[in-house]
Amino acid sequence: MPNAATAVNEVRQTDLDDKAYILDLSNWGLGTPATPTLVAVLQLSNNTDVKDTTTTGAASFSGTNLTTPRINNLTLGEQYLVRLTFVDSGNTWEANFIIDCRRD
Repeated sequence: MPNAATAVNEVRQTDLDDKAYILDLSNWGLGTPATPTLVAVLQLSNNTDVKDTTTTGAASFSGTNLTTPRINNLTLGEQYLVRLTFVDSGNTWEANFIIDCRRD
């Protein structure tokens, strides 16, 4: 069971470009985080996991910066919950954020 108190809840506006997101987890008190895994990209309007059609590549770490796979093919007007897990000191953690697809 992931540590529940570790969720990153950020709304990010996007212009629907193909991009990777970087989460700065430096304030989480981590040692050497590893094994990042994209769990889901949930389209919130219908609670459907669309990670297989919206992502390419793999999640990775550089220090405590967690980079998502590249995310693309999102629908304007939708919101997506991105869920990632990783391991640090034998504990599984979860980081989440919301992508709010709208044009500025």
